[in-house]
Amino acid sequence: MLSRLTGSGFPVVLLLAALGLFWVAGLQSWRSVRAATWPTAPGSVTRTWLEPSSGGGGRQRIWTPHVAYTYTVGGVTYSGERLTYGTRGNSDYGQQQRALKRYPVGGAVRVHYAPGTPQKSVLESGLRGIPWMTFVVAALILILSGLASRST
Repeated sequence: MLSRLTGSGFPVVLLLAALGLFWVAGLQSWRSVRAATWPTAPGSVTRTWLEPSSGGGGRQRIWTPHVAYTYTVGGVTYSGERLTYGTRGNSDYGQQQRALKRYPVGGAVRVHYAPGTPQKSVLESGLRGIPWMTFVVAALILILSGLASRST
């Protein structure tokens, strides 16, 4: 089957997909590392939840954790819901529930906010927020692209 697809530009499509994923992961990583240098403000968790979505082919449910919080900068109260710049969803419901336990409702958090635009915020920054799995998937697709182009 792979040999039938290679003649139709399949390796190029895979290469473009891998490059797109590398770009997205790189952008998310850059934002997360940059956010680690932002000022912080004390905040409070107002709500946590897991959002379900269907996985590949609709067969597996993906759970993405969300944390809503409020924080005050310069006497103005803001609210946010960005946990990280990287994607955090996976199919392990129990693992995602345990991750949310770090953010109990009413609990205190340190909120990183953008200088000059304090309404832009994130809870997890730096290396913790880097989407490692996106890099891995992109690398695997890049390898598959190379294998597909060699079979032509």
